[in-house]
Amino acid sequence: RTPMNAIIGFSEVALDGPLDADTRQHLKTIHRSARSLLGLLNDILDTAKLEHGAVELEQRDFSLRQLCGEVMATLQLAADRKHLALRLAVDPAVPAFHRGDPLRLQQILLNLVGNAVKFTEQGGVTIEVRTVEAGALEIAVRDTGIGIPADRIAHIFDPFAQADPTMTRRFGGTGLGTTIARQLTQLMGGRIGVDS
Repeated sequence: RTPMNAIIGFSEVALDGPLDADTRQHLKTIHRSARSLLGLLNDILDTAKLEHGAVELEQRDFSLRQLCGEVMATLQLAADRKHLALRLAVDPAVPAFHRGDPLRLQQILLNLVGNAVKFTEQGGVTIEVRTVEAGALEIAVRDTGIGIPADRIAHIFDPFAQADPTMTRRFGGTGLGTTIARQLTQLMGGRIGVDS
């Protein structure tokens, strides 16, 4: 990660200076590509750590409503660019505070909501939170996107899996986001699934 951070940092410094149009465009490409590569590195490192049991969960009190709001704020610009509605629906029976690892839960939601925004062309994305049996939480991410073919649903949480081979070219991504979401959910003692 260190060399990628250096490339990102120094390309930002260079972009702040006086440049001709061609050089600026080349630097923007370098910067954008470095950010994509850093995302890939982070996903691979997270997956490797999770597979080897090297991730320890933090246990602290946090506001789930606030966490969901932060996820929505992070992805609002991407949703706005596509004219998508981004909604949060929290059942009033959901307690104000929870105990667990908010950073890892946020990582799960950013992966799932980010995918929903990425694969939705019109309509919107909703995060729904409610309590279910024995006080457990259910968080659902619903979208009006392109859906997942029935023969691919069983593989959606597999490493490097895409719903369709053309997805990587069209939408980008590593195919690790849902794998990481599954691994983290299981580490927290939860379950994750998909309906299309």
